[in-house]
Amino acid sequence: MDLYGITANVTHIRLLPVDFRAIVALVVAALLPLLPVGVASLPVGSVLHFAIQAREDLRQLRIIKLLLLFVVVFFSIFKK
Repeated sequence: MDLYGITANVTHIRLLPVDFRAIVALVVAALLPLLPVGVASLPVGSVLHFAIQAREDLRQLRIIKLLLLFVVVFFSIFKK
């Protein structure tokens, strides 16, 4: 008997016989057909309101990023 080979095989045994990618692929494949049903059940007005709100939030986030960048550049120039 080759005890080193047996030990190597035992150390490669996994708790679950599938890996994380296979589980994610299975979940995505199971939920993908439900997507059109979920989208069709949402009211159009609600979706448009959410999209407009998200766009406004993105604009505000961009403005905040620009202001923070300006502050960092300003203080880095005058710190010297």
